[in-house]
Amino acid sequence: MAALTLCSLQSCSVDDDNQPIEEINARIGGSDDARNVIQALVTTKTTADGHFYLQESEKRLLNPVNMPTSPFNGKEVRAIVYYTEVVQPATNQAGMVDVYVKWIDEINTRSSSDLNGAEKDWEEIFTQLPISTIDIVNDWVNSLTDGYLTLHYHVEGNNLSNIYLLTGRNAHDHYELILYGSPYVSNSNVLMPSDGLIAFKLDNLPPTGGEVKIVTLRWFSPTGWKQAQFYYQTK
Repeated sequence: MAALTLCSLQSCSVDDDNQPIEEINARIGGSDDARNVIQALVTTKTTADGHFYLQESEKRLLNPVNMPTSPFNGKEVRAIVYYTEVVQPATNQAGMVDVYVKWIDEINTRSSSDLNGAEKDWEEIFTQLPISTIDIVNDWVNSLTDGYLTLHYHVEGNNLSNIYLLTGRNAHDHYELILYGSPYVSNSNVLMPSDGLIAFKLDNLPPTGGEVKIVTLRWFSPTGWKQAQFYYQTK
């Protein structure tokens, strides 16, 4: 999905009888039935021998029987998907669930940025840049799984040219994250509210050594600083 809109950058509808992906994307975010539209969040993966599969959680893997290869050029990305489980002779790898993919759409997926212990007074920086405010929508898609932090965010206008997740800022808490939006410069004074989905690969966080750690996400909203916490464990 695009960073500031819900228009699809790269979508794949594989069932002509199903609702077009463009109509589905247009409804996500402001619709009461958005929870029924997005069935699952997955990571797209390909094995060493070329087998394409979807990882829905640490314990649940999906084998898309009607999609033998990745529609995203083999990239590992976070995606939203709608599927139905199918019963067929066991042809997949052990532990995988056979599914028929109705549609799948890539989420804007990127890596986090490491500040390498740079202590900055973010409270002062963000207070001086009020147009950089961003908010996280209270939604089930906000999750930390498979090494990715996926967020449903909202801005009061097209005032963010980019969104970054900063790690390594707090030398006393290596699992503290800062969600940052760089200011958008425009000659237009018309700012339209917009929502979006974005996923960050947490490859800059230290391994947890098998323990469960608390990841604290902080962001500067229109009403001040907010935070949310997630459980995090590396294999």
